[in-house]
Amino acid sequence: MSQGLTTPGLAALDAMLARHVEQAEVPGLVALVARGDDVHVAALGHKALGDSDPIGRDAIFRIASLTKPIAGAAAMPLHDVLRPQRRRAAGPGPARRLVLVAAEVARCRRRAGVDGG
Repeated sequence: MSQGLTTPGLAALDAMLARHVEQAEVPGLVALVARGDDVHVAALGHKALGDSDPIGRDAIFRIASLTKPIAGAAAMPLHDVLRPQRRRAAGPGPARRLVLVAAEVARCRRRAGVDGG
């Protein structure tokens, strides 16, 4: 098993990313992939549609908070299982795991200095 990034794998990644830019799905993108000490950075396209300035490796992007959708998606399969166990959230089982996931998400948000919920 390879411990790093492979040349064919990186070529396939770059080709797939270039297709998204060429098909105008996104005006430009910066991608970073790392495994161990191997790091690959690709900067493709432009800062905005119709813009002639190429995007750089140091481009700044707005990134939406994905904490809530990820926690919600993780909790959805447990909903039916949790319904009869809601009052026993401190006990073992899926309800306890959901409480622990929620607590971990809150802890990570506090450590990152993220406000709100």
